[in-house]
Order: sequence, then structure tokens, then C-alpha cells
Amino acid sequence: MTKIKGKITLLICLVLSLVMMLIVSSCDSTEESESNADSGTETETDSPHVHTEEIIPAIKATCQETGLTEGKKCSECGEVLVEQEITDAIGHIYENSNTCTICQQTLTVSEGLEYTLSEDGTYYMLTGIGNCTDTDIAIPYTYNGLHVKSIGEYAFGGCNSLTSVKIPDSVTSIGPFAFGYCESLTNVNYLGSIEKWCNILFSDYGANPLYYAKNLYLNGELITELVIPSTVTEIKDYAFNGCTSLTSVIIPNSVTSIGYHAFYNCTSLTSVTIGDSVTSIGEYAFDSCKLLRSVTIPNSVTSIGFRAFYDCTSLEYNEYDNAYYLGNHTNPYVALIEAKDTSITSCAINENTKVISSEVFAHCGSLTSVTIPDSVTSIGKEAFNYCTSLTSVTIPDSVTSIGEDAFYYCTSLTSVTIPNSVTSIGESAFCYCTSLTSVTIPDSVTSIGKEAFNYCTSLTSVTIPDSVTSIGEDAFYYCTSLTSVTIPNSVTSIGESAFSHCTSLTSVTIPHSVTSIGQSAFDYCTSLTSVIISDSVTSIGFDAFGNCTSLTSITIPNSVSSIGQSAFCYCTSLTSVTIPDSVTSIG
Repeated sequence: MTKIKGKITLLICLVLSLVMMLIVSSCDSTEESESNADSGTETETDSPHVHTEEIIPAIKATCQETGLTEGKKCSECGEVLVEQEITDAIGHIYENSNTCTICQQTLTVSEGLEYTLSEDGTYYMLTGIGNCTDTDIAIPYTYNGLHVKSIGEYAFGGCNSLTSVKIPDSVTSIGPFAFGYCESLTNVNYLGSIEKWCNILFSDYGANPLYYAKNLYLNGELITELVIPSTVTEIKDYAFNGCTSLTSVIIPNSVTSIGYHAFYNCTSLTSVTIGDSVTSIGEYAFDSCKLLRSVTIPNSVTSIGFRAFYDCTSLEYNEYDNAYYLGNHTNPYVALIEAKDTSITSCAINENTKVISSEVFAHCGSLTSVTIPDSVTSIGKEAFNYCTSLTSVTIPDSVTSIGEDAFYYCTSLTSVTIPNSVTSIGESAFCYCTSLTSVTIPDSVTSIGKEAFNYCTSLTSVTIPDSVTSIGEDAFYYCTSLTSVTIPNSVTSIGESAFSHCTSLTSVTIPHSVTSIGQSAFDYCTSLTSVIISDSVTSIGFDAFGNCTSLTSITIPNSVSSIGQSAFCYCTSLTSVTIPDSVTSIG
């Protein structure tokens, strides 16, 4: 009897198991069958369920509400086959009036504001508050039937009673200090899209009302988690300057550059993801974002502006051999941001680093050597300034630019080799390198910046290649040991004080390509005995050869029409000078 009961129990269990298998049979049976067929394994399934597609209707976005794209689901099992995606609110569209063409909502605008018609008569510029007494300013899309496209210089400057402003997306540019000193501003309501906001030309920080208001509203909704749309290719200067409402930013692959002061002082910002197409990050772009912890720097980045991440005190870095880096999950070392501390004596820069950003080794007075790998493409502003113990540096041929003040006051630096890849030498790049005796400037360089070799008092000779077209202001000022210089035929202008106080320089030939000799270009070249000015020169600047006390003669060619004031002042050895008929003015 017990055995019979056991068999009955077993039979019941088998029946129940079979029923459960039939119940759980679903759409996955088909998928399993297909998978097994692909692998060559035969699996029999009882009446596999095939998805029956049902359209999930799209929900159209409105002026202020987001929408959904069309989706699909199985009408039998309910499984979602195609997910619906959120579409952005389209924003109000005001074409030729202040009434939205979509929802017919009429914008209540401030009365009494001042406007100026553009020179071509196609749009208006808002130029002042006029007799308007509103504290909540609403700028119209149109005025007298034409779009309001710009807000002029100081338009609302000093309006301390102003608490909020509505800006329509017809505005494409805002002039200097248009909202300067509007210290009571608490919010900016932009009637448009993030795409259009990113494209506004802000002249300076005072042009963007966010500097004071802190909070950006898009069609009435506060922006905290900012996702830049893929239609944006550039984030303009000052775009979100001072926007403390932002907590996170995602920049898409469509963006190639992030502008000057773009996210300056966004003090609530904690994370930033930068898309794979960004090549440049502007000066002060994320300066003073004190809560910013994580930043993704893509491999595409080739330059990072001065103090782009300065005072980001919460930022989490990647450390490697006495230095801190930012990067991404595949390359944590894209950008070298700063030295571990100023007492380091050496640093081997990671072999995957592309950018040496500004002030990285500034004031590292004990640094004697640094290895720059051939992955680096740019050396930032003031990267090595005041590295007073640095004796030599080899710049690899991957580097294309040397930033301003890059090696400023490296007083122990005796030699430097600039590779053929470099096209520009920044202002004051080697200024006050008082031990530098020689420098080779390659054929790739097209311009020598202002004060590039200023006060290189041990520099004895320099050859400027025929690729250079301009020699900047004070470029070789006070190079007191410089005895000779070759200026090639490619140079068209010699900047102000370019060779001033080169007291050992004995002769100079101005080539046929030069059309102007700048103010004080060769003044106080006290050993200069002869100078040949080519017949391409049309003007000789103020004090150009002043105090050249050894100069005995000068021939001015027929091409010169003006001789500047004090051009040959205190040339005490000058015994003769020929002034041609072409000269019409003598200073």
C-alpha cells in the first residue's frame, strides 16, 4: 500500500512539472530554438511563441514638454521590442511676432526698453533699459516686426534692481558688460534650446547674466544635469560661466572645442564627461569648479588652455612618477596637469601623455631633469617657468607648439633643441633663460612670439630660418651677448624693440622682404657699426636705431617714405646720412 502511494505521489509530481513547463513556455522558446539551431544542436520545443509586434505610439514633444519616439512591444507577452526614447521639448517658436507659432502663447515683454536698428536694417539691438522699470526683464523676440538679435554693450550695466531676465533664442550675441554689476540677478530664463544657448557670442564674463544670476532655466525649467545635444559642435566662450545650478555635464562626440571660461566657477559641478572629438579645452574652462571630482579627457585632446582646471580642489587624479594626470578608462594619462609638489628633482612623463598643460612644473626650483616622450603634442603656458635648476631639455618631434612663458626664468638652461614639428614659439617662451648660449630654430617655425628670447644674456648667435614671416615685439630684447643674427628673406616685419639693447651686435642686414622696421627695433645696439636697409622698406619707426653710438653711416633706400621720430637719435658716431627723394616726412 505504501509503495502504491509513493508511485501515485511521483506521478502527481511529474504531471505538475509538465504543467509548469507548459505555463512558463514563452517568446524565449523561439529564441532558444534559434540559438540552438545556430550552434548545430537540435532542441525540440512545443509550439514556440512568436512575437506579435504592436506599435507603441510616439508622443510628440511640445514647446515645453518632452516627447517619446515610437516603440514596439509584443502584444501577447508584453515584452518591449523597441525602447521609446525621450525627445527634447522643441521650445517656443516666434517667427515674426511675440506669439508662438506652435502653441499660440503670447510672450509678455518689458516695455520701454531702448533699441537700435542694425546698419543693414535687418534686425534690432537692445541698447539700454530706457524708461523700463521692470525688475523681471522679458526681452522680446521681435521689435517693430524685426528680430531682436543682440544685446549691446552695457545695455543693463549697473541695474542693481534687476532680479531676473528672459532671453529669447533670437538673440545671438551679447556685448561687453551688458549685464555688468547686475548683482541682484537670481535667474536667467532662456526661451530656446541648449544648442542655441551654446552658440551665443558672449563678449566677456559681464555679457553673460549667469555670472551674477547663477541659475539657468530653459523654458522655465532649472538646468542641473546638462546634456549637450549632438547638434552642437562648439561650446562658446563664457557659455555657462558661473552657472552654479549645474551638477553634471555630458559633452557629446560632435563637440570639437570647449571655449574660454566655458564652465568657470560652476561650484556645484561634480562630474564632466567630454566626448571623443574634443581637441581643445580653453583657458579657465573649468577653473574654480571646487566640487568637480571626475573628468573624462578623451584621446582626441591636443591642447588644454591656461588654468583650465585651476582650483578644482576635489578633482581625483591619476598619479605617475611625481605627477598628476587626467585621462579616460583606456588612457588615464592623456593630460599632465600638475607636479606632485614643487620640491621634486626629476620626472619621467608617462609615455602615453599627449598634453603638458599650463604651470605643471612652475616653480619646481629643484627640478634638474625631465623626460618628454614623443607622444606629447603641446607644451602649455608657463609649464616649466622658474625651474631654476633645469639645465637641458629635449623637445620631441611630436610637439607642434610651445606655449607662452613655457621655460620662462629657467636660469640654468644652457641649450634647447626645438624640433621641426614646432610651428610657433609662444610669447616669452625662453625669456630670462640667462644661461642659454645657443638655440636652433627649425624651418617649421613661422612666427617668433613677443619676448620669446628676451633677456637671454648668454645667447651669442641665432639663425632664423626662412620659414619665419614675423619677429615679435622684444623677441631678442637685451640679448647682450648676441654678436650676429641672420634675418631671412621670408620676414616681412620686425617688431618693436625686437633687437633692442643687443649691445654686442655689430652688423645687421634687413632683407628685401621686410617692409617696416618697428619702433626701437635696434635701439641701444651700441656695437652696431653698419646696417643695410633693403629697398623694400617703406617706413622706419620711432627710435628704430636710437643710441646706436657706433653707427658711422646709413643709406636710406628710395622706397622709404617716412622716418620716425628719434629714428637715429644719439647716433653719436654717425658722420653721414643720405635721405632719398621718396621721404615725405621726418619725425
